[in-house]
Amino acid sequence: MKYQILKKKALPSILLTLTLVSSIYALKKSNDFNDLSNKFEKSSEQKKELQQKLDKTTANYEKLYNKNKKLSRRVISEINKIITLKDSVNELDLDLRKDKKALTRKATLTKNLTNKINDLALEVNKAKLLKASNINVLTMRKKNNGKFTKTTNTKKIDAFKINFQIHKNEVADSGKKRIHIQVIDPDNKVILSENTNNEYSDEISVDYQNEGLDIISLINVNRDNIKLGKYKVNAYVDGDNISKTFFDVN
Repeated sequence: MKYQILKKKALPSILLTLTLVSSIYALKKSNDFNDLSNKFEKSSEQKKELQQKLDKTTANYEKLYNKNKKLSRRVISEINKIITLKDSVNELDLDLRKDKKALTRKATLTKNLTNKINDLALEVNKAKLLKASNINVLTMRKKNNGKFTKTTNTKKIDAFKINFQIHKNEVADSGKKRIHIQVIDPDNKVILSENTNNEYSDEISVDYQNEGLDIISLINVNRDNIKLGKYKVNAYVDGDNISKTFFDVN
């Protein structure tokens, strides 16, 4: 069990390592691309130079042939030079095609590797998200001694008691978490309590250590403002909606 926990907790570190490796690999391929681009540039210059030599040799051959058609040995020598230059140009083109093919394959492999790491990152991020059990809501009235007790009388509702459990998650980030509870009335307005803004009904700070954690929220309301109808409750952890439910006040 300890090994499994260690293995799950190691996922973010493994992902970071893979990302670094991918970055280094991509950088290396980028350097390969630059080197190959320089090679292509130099090869193009070499090809251009060879072509110029080929043109010059051909021109010399034509002049020589027109001047003296009997100089067969020299003519043959010049023709051989032309053949050699043409072969060099062909070999250069072949090398360039091979290098381009290799570079394309490397680029494809790098892209596939990057996509796989990105997919893994998404899976890890999904796994790290906290989840919660279904939210339970009770309507409460306040007794004379200040204590709250459950009530079904809509005219005596002084508070909503909301509870749920954040699930155990061994790969989630542990530490301080901010819980927000949002109760929305039938008119689609957020029921506010003291020390909250106009978005949430309650705010709770907890220390999450990857184990199941029970959350209880008591939201005081003015019984005179309670409306009949369907209410909605949202629960958030650090801005992520982890659970929601509906309940009726009849």
